[in-house]
Amino acid sequence: MRCLKLWHMIKIRIDKPGTLAELRACYANKLNTVSMGARRKANNAKKKFMALVQAQAMAQGKPIDAKADAIMVLCLCLPRIDWDAPVKAICDALQSVALGSRDDAQIKFAWVFLTRPSKRKKRKPYIEATFYNSRTERGAALAQCEKLLNHCVSLSGHDCL
Repeated sequence: MRCLKLWHMIKIRIDKPGTLAELRACYANKLNTVSMGARRKANNAKKKFMALVQAQAMAQGKPIDAKADAIMVLCLCLPRIDWDAPVKAICDALQSVALGSRDDAQIKFAWVFLTRPSKRKKRKPYIEATFYNSRTERGAALAQCEKLLNHCVSLSGHDCL
């Protein structure tokens, strides 16, 4: 009998509307704005988003060991955004929950998958991040990426290609 060892993986889901709304206010590209007022507003929104994530994130599994490199698989279902805008804010917010070192520099490999919410299809916005230990869980990370890629392509309507 073969036993799967998944103690190196942690999956975190964020789907509270207030937390997702706060993410829109703290996109990373707004943090480099010229206006001091806009920068303060974005920094305050980022702090609030990080606090909300730490309080509300639904985590399954244990944090990645601080000495191990991490693989992050990020699935975003968010309306009208650039895919790169919220990634840094999400990494900063999740590092204290998912990583043993509390430093997102531990993430050495990352994949991001983006879909859009739909009222017609009852698909609600969410963020789901899965972190794997790169030494022991590469196969599981690749399997998750293949599953998410197939799911995203089928949602786009281009699965016949």
